[in-house]
Amino acid sequence: MNTETLDTSGTLFESVSYQSTESLEKFMDSISLEHAMHLIKVSLEYSHSKGLFTMNETEILNRSLRLINKKLNSLDESPIPKSDSVENN
Repeated sequence: MNTETLDTSGTLFESVSYQSTESLEKFMDSISLEHAMHLIKVSLEYSHSKGLFTMNETEILNRSLRLINKKLNSLDESPIPKSDSVENN
């Protein structure tokens, strides 16, 4: 059995800090769509800052993220469909 302890605090993508492995696990288990999108954005920015993408790759990722955000925003603004009701005849 491995008894080494892991670093229980840190930062993801030089942007998102966590206090312990347990708090990170709790965050990951309850992540919202907004947090997920934010994490994707900061991870892409972080990766780009480290030179992991070419300019063309950066551009396509940027456009893809904008498209996803646009689609998600349109879902937020669409009316909620009414539930089917049963009529008594």
